[in-house]
Amino acid sequence: SFELTQSICDGKNFKLGGCVVGKMVINLIDVDTDLSGKRVNAFIRVTFSNNRLLPSNSLNPSASLIIGEQRQSAEYQLFSGKVNSIKRQKNRRIKKLTAYDAMYDFSEYIVSNLTITGMLQRRFQTDEVPLYVFTLAILQLAFDYEDIYNDATASFAKNKNIMFDEASIEQVAKNGISMVKIMQAYAEANAGFLVCTGDGRLLVKSLSQHSNYPTTKKKPVDEIIPSYRDLSFEEYTVQQIRWLTSQYQNNKTYAYGVDKEHSWYKMENVIFRMSSNISHFIESYRTPRNYLFDDLLTFRPYKADVFGRWWLEPGDRVQITTGCDDIPTVDSFVLSRKIKGINGMSVIIEAKGKEYLGQKEGEDNNAN
Repeated sequence: SFELTQSICDGKNFKLGGCVVGKMVINLIDVDTDLSGKRVNAFIRVTFSNNRLLPSNSLNPSASLIIGEQRQSAEYQLFSGKVNSIKRQKNRRIKKLTAYDAMYDFSEYIVSNLTITGMLQRRFQTDEVPLYVFTLAILQLAFDYEDIYNDATASFAKNKNIMFDEASIEQVAKNGISMVKIMQAYAEANAGFLVCTGDGRLLVKSLSQHSNYPTTKKKPVDEIIPSYRDLSFEEYTVQQIRWLTSQYQNNKTYAYGVDKEHSWYKMENVIFRMSSNISHFIESYRTPRNYLFDDLLTFRPYKADVFGRWWLEPGDRVQITTGCDDIPTVDSFVLSRKIKGINGMSVIIEAKGKEYLGQKEGEDNNAN
């Protein structure tokens, strides 16, 4: 048996940042080797027809010989991670292997306030550092990654400078910050989601795409799904974001937006909380391009079993035919994916979210 679960957002509310741990579970037969702590990669190999099988080049009989069907194979990597446990089952020939991707290790590593201030003072010799440079330097304290990749839309903030505040670092990180929180903060600052790709790279994905300046549009539909094994969906769509709040200097709040009649996105960004000024970040979510507001991140919550569409990944946009007159199509994103089985594989995709993000009462209207 085989089961693979991957997400960019698996909570009840929509949240940027990603860093959700990917998990693979597989039952092995007659394996005596101790695999605990070992690196494991999972591949899928598909075979498909490489041409159309026709009797001739036309509908008329032909004297020429037409080549028969040709078959071609391709291999794709679905997962790269480390074995966390391998346990013998009731059938003693079978062992259940559980492996997690890099996000699990990130959650185990803690960064102290002394580490952050020491890096700023000794390595950078300044309190103002580009966001990407700081994040990669923190990552490389414990992990062997040469780069953090960003897709085209999720890179707009990576080179913006973070102005750190030493007193805020002391308050925010006095009990330590997990590496995963720092990586989430980096991805959220770029209005994206950090994922561990099938081949083990770190990539910040966006749900939007660049178009002609100065606009950014919702990404195009990756797949139209006319048939499925099961489908459920909400009567509402997650409302467009029109108001944004984020903390800085530990507990001060910066608020920015157009109105409060729709969803509010509340950032809980640890990098921003250690900064003395975030206005150049927050206002760049709307000007000169839009990366967060209006209908860019609207979607309909749903859950669907789409047979064996293993190629659908978290971050893809899908349109699912419902057969209903009032809601003929579910237009949404794949926020979570679960692949189950080998023969007779099923793929369950899902997106959760409340209709209105944030709270509508008790918030401070003014930027500090």
